Amino acid sequence: MAAESDLSPLQGLAKGFRKMANKIVASRKYRITSGKIEVFNNLVSIVTHRTCGITNLLQVWIKFRQLSIQQT
Repeated sequence: MAAESDLSPLQGLAKGFRKMANKIVASRKYRITSGKIEVFNNLVSIVTHRTCGITNLLQVWIKFRQLSIQQT
């Protein structure tokens, strides 16, 4: 119905759903999300912000481990 409507935003939405149909069905069927990856990316962002100016990579690694233990 959305694809056959005269409203271009609905037609675009229908087109997007058709393009992503396999991925949408797979995500519902297998219940796989990118949540863990997003948490990791956020943790890296926090460590990058907190270690600004530190040139010793060992200190950066220690800070990363410290934050990852706190969040679990």
